[in-house]
Amino acid sequence: MMVRKLETSILVLFSACVLLAGCASHDNETEGAYSAEIAQLLDENSSTFVKNVLADRNISDEEAEEARSKYISCLSENGYETQVITDQYGIKQIDTVGDVPLQVEDKCSVDTRDVLSLYDRMRENPQNEDLDDVLAACFVRHDLVPKDFTGKDLKTLQADLPTFSADNQCDKNAQDYYQCLEAQNAKINEKIANSEVPTIILPGGRELNGNDPEISHCQADPQW
Repeated sequence: MMVRKLETSILVLFSACVLLAGCASHDNETEGAYSAEIAQLLDENSSTFVKNVLADRNISDEEAEEARSKYISCLSENGYETQVITDQYGIKQIDTVGDVPLQVEDKCSVDTRDVLSLYDRMRENPQNEDLDDVLAACFVRHDLVPKDFTGKDLKTLQADLPTFSADNQCDKNAQDYYQCLEAQNAKINEKIANSEVPTIILPGGRELNGNDPEISHCQADPQW
């Protein structure tokens, strides 16, 4: 279920998918960069697992692995086959056989989504900088763009990309909440399928949203 973000092609503003990526090469120490987000999670999330993981303001590789295992076990108990795969950039992803209903997804990720989402952000952006700046620096580091290319330039290039969002908010207290989410996802996916996405050419000639392997490497692992 690996989905790259707006850098790849389009900015999708509504998603029911849970980010479950992670890199098993190092621990993610915040050094204060994510202290505000961690404090908010500790304040708002009642999960004992989340509180135990974030107690030291750090998410270790082992803790991320435990979160993946919890998620996979829950899906398995609900009849969905899953496995952890490592992509060509060394990043771990959850691979699910078939579509998991959002209600099951929500249930199984309640203790893990915040941990794994934050773990992935800390991996790709350890100083919690503007992600466009981090990506631009990766492009420059590998001579994919001119040396003076910046995150601001990247934002300008992406400004014309189409965006997609839900027409209405679903009421979490309504009986048909998950049916509403499923319907919204279907509409958004249809819009995406029927939209023409302009090709973005970076200074120097590389395609930002094409299949350039080095551009894709930076997008998957901005610390490369």
